[in-house]
Amino acid sequence: VAAGGLGGQGASGHPSYYSGGAGGAGGGTTGYTGSLTRESYSTPSPGTSGTIILTQNQGGVITFNGSVDGAHDLTVIAATGSGTVNLGASVGSSTTLSSLITKGATITTAGLVKTSGTQSYVGAALNLSDNTTITTTADSDVTFGQVINGAKTLNINTGSGAVTFSSNVGSSTALASLVITGSGLNTLPAIIRTSGGINLLGTTVLGNTRTNSLVVNTALSSTSNGDITIGNTSGAKTFSLDNGSGIIDMGVIGNSPALTSLTLFGTGINKIRGDITTTGAIDLKGTSRTTQLFADSAITTTDNNVLGGTVNGGTDTAPGSYDLVINTGTADITLGNIGSTIALKSLTLQGSGVNNIGTITTTGGYDLGALRETTLHVDTTYVNPNTDPIILGRFTLSDGVTLTLGNAGTAPISVKLIRGVAGGTSSYVVINSLSTVLISETIGTDIGTLTITNSGGATFTGA
Repeated sequence: VAAGGLGGQGASGHPSYYSGGAGGAGGGTTGYTGSLTRESYSTPSPGTSGTIILTQNQGGVITFNGSVDGAHDLTVIAATGSGTVNLGASVGSSTTLSSLITKGATITTAGLVKTSGTQSYVGAALNLSDNTTITTTADSDVTFGQVINGAKTLNINTGSGAVTFSSNVGSSTALASLVITGSGLNTLPAIIRTSGGINLLGTTVLGNTRTNSLVVNTALSSTSNGDITIGNTSGAKTFSLDNGSGIIDMGVIGNSPALTSLTLFGTGINKIRGDITTTGAIDLKGTSRTTQLFADSAITTTDNNVLGGTVNGGTDTAPGSYDLVINTGTADITLGNIGSTIALKSLTLQGSGVNNIGTITTTGGYDLGALRETTLHVDTTYVNPNTDPIILGRFTLSDGVTLTLGNAGTAPISVKLIRGVAGGTSSYVVINSLSTVLISETIGTDIGTLTITNSGGATFTGA
């Protein structure tokens, strides 16, 4: 097979090994059939290390038509890195290669590539012509220096070795799926796009605990509602995830350094398994996403908003398993109903911004922030079922809204102040608590009536 004439037989090669000659206008093509071993193909002086270097400088096309095996280092260079390397369906499947370096403007994979040592892909594009599995058996690194495209699955397993993407994945042609297993570090590119799932954590039941580093602003997306699973992720960059109705499963986000921002798009479920820290805004809601907690979680921004939908304990977890703490400094917190399906253990809002939240159900107490402002647009009851204190801060009630403090429970309730909207329809306050209720400042503007149905003692210390 030659583009312009097959070159002569290689002087130090095997009878089935042909190196491209000068060829015609199109140059030569190097084709490899059968199994590559040190005994069958080598450089004139491979040395004691057994390094094998294959170079095609004329036409710049190197194709492996059969399996490639042998416990040696292999370097493949097509036209000094500007040509094409077509890796076959089986590289290292019978006898694992020691390492692999491929250099070409285009590199094509079509099956298994397995080494004990490192793998490096250098060039402009890596195309998946078939489902591809890339494996290092001795916890070695894999580095991709080019854009990766192709509507096929890509599975990578490096054990504790690192996986580095220097360019986009699936930006032109979305991958079918991407799965990285092991316990090493993933360095993510600007774009990872698949039609199916993205799993950057690995399989937790197998002990996989991969982590992610953001070195550029990064967007992960699944075009057909595939689930996205990520382990602990850090980096002072923006991070967005978009998978329609798919699940987004996240470890600790922004531990060190904090992310610039976190944005989730779509309508699916978020599974939160740790803290989330950003300097900028956090949007967990997207169009209509909901959030489930599978661990205690502290969500923190530096004076920037947090937006979320409903928040519950995780599916199949016991009510009251997890605490949620949110601190936005001077910025706003907007949430749907809390614990309405599976109750949280507690809810704590910190800072001095504005709260816009729905109903709250916890097995313990909850704290909306003594310095935070909560605006109510519908009738709302803050229950006090046990002895854990309920801290509610400042309230503004929209026209006609009734605020009920307690549901005949025994937990003490403290409120900073309560006011309506000046010039509007009166709002109302009901106290229904068997424990104490403390209002430390005032019940003020446009509050029509104050009704006490149960009281273990109501104290009004404001002017």
